[in-house]
Amino acid sequence: MYAYFVPIILACFFTIINPKSIVLNTGRKKHYYNITGFFMLFLILFAGFRGNGSADYFVYLKSGRNIKTFSDILNNTIHMDYGYCFLSWIINMLHMPAQTIIIFMNIISIGCVAKMIQRYSQMPIMSALIFLPFFFQFDMHAARTACAMGILTLAVPYIIERKPLKFLVIQGVAALFHPEALIGLALYFLPVMNLSLITSMFILVIDIILSTFNLTETIMLKLLSMIGVQSLYVRFLSYTLESNPMNYGTNIFDPRILMYLAIFMYAKIVRIERDKYTRFLVNASFVTIFMMYFFRAHAIFVYRLSSFYGIYSLLLIPILVTADSLPKDSVVRAVYKPAIVIRNLKYLVIVLYTFLSVMYAVRISVPYKLFELTYW
Repeated sequence: MYAYFVPIILACFFTIINPKSIVLNTGRKKHYYNITGFFMLFLILFAGFRGNGSADYFVYLKSGRNIKTFSDILNNTIHMDYGYCFLSWIINMLHMPAQTIIIFMNIISIGCVAKMIQRYSQMPIMSALIFLPFFFQFDMHAARTACAMGILTLAVPYIIERKPLKFLVIQGVAALFHPEALIGLALYFLPVMNLSLITSMFILVIDIILSTFNLTETIMLKLLSMIGVQSLYVRFLSYTLESNPMNYGTNIFDPRILMYLAIFMYAKIVRIERDKYTRFLVNASFVTIFMMYFFRAHAIFVYRLSSFYGIYSLLLIPILVTADSLPKDSVVRAVYKPAIVIRNLKYLVIVLYTFLSVMYAVRISVPYKLFELTYW
C-alpha cells in the first residue's frame, strides 16, 4: 500500500518548491514543462508496470486474448469497446506480454493529459498534483475510462476555436475506448454558455430537488430511450441494478461536490471569465457539480461521468491561484492584497489535493507489485 504514496510525495515536493515548476535550461516558457513531463512519465511507469490492481485490471489482461485477427475487433464477444480490442490485436500480433495492454492504455491516457497541461496550464506541476485523484481512480483501475477522458482533453483547442468537425473526430475516437465519453458532447457548447452565479445556483437547487425525489434517473432513461441509443440505455440500466456494488447514493454534502462548488463560486466571484477559454473552464466546473447532483443516486455515475468535465479543474485551479488571473475590478482585489490571497490559496490547494490523493490511495490500497508481467 505504501507504494501509492510515492507519487503523492513527489508531486507535493515539486509543487511546494515552485508551483510553476522548475526551469532547467533557460527562462523561456517552453522549458517550464520539463519537470512536469518527468513526473507524468513517472505516473505512466507507476501505473503501467504494476502487476496488481482491482476493478477491471485482470479483466484487461485476459479479455483480449482471443483478438487474433482484425475482424475479431469488429466482431468480438468479450464486451469490450473497439479501442481496447484494437490495442489487443496489435499486442497479440506482435506476441507482446499481456501487461502491454495496461502500459499502452496508460501511455494514451496520461500522455494526453500531459499534453493538455503542457499547452494550457499556468502552473504545470500544480496541475499534475491536481491530476493525482483522477490518476488513482481511473488510470490505476479503470483504464478504458481514463483513455476516453484523456483523448477527449485533446479537443480543447477545437472547442475554443469552434471547430466542430475536429471536435467530433476526437469525440469519436474517445468513445471507441468507452461510450461514457459521449457525455462529453456538451463540452463544445461551454465556451458560449454565459450563466450568472444566481442563475447557476438556481439551476443547481432545481437539480438537487429532482434528484432528492429520484426523478433524474427517470429523466435520463426517457432521454436515452427517445434518442434511440438502445445500447447505452441497456448499459445504464445494468449500472442501476441493486446487485451492482456501485449502486449506492451520494450525499449532497459530499466533500468532493462541495469542493467543486467552492471552485465554481470562487471563479464566479473573482470574475475570471475574460474569454472563451476561461468561460469554458468555469462552465466545465459548473457542469461537474450539476452532474454530481443529477446522478447522485448512483455513485458510479457521480464520479465517472462528472470526471469528463471535472478533469479541466487541472487548468482552472492554477488560474485561480495566480495573481494575474484576478481582474482589477474583482471583489477579491478590492478587499485584500492579491499577494496574500494567492499565497494562502496556493498552499490551501496543495493541502486539499494532497488530502484527496491520500484518500484515494487508501481506498484503492491493493498490494502493489512491480514488474510481474503476464504472458499469453
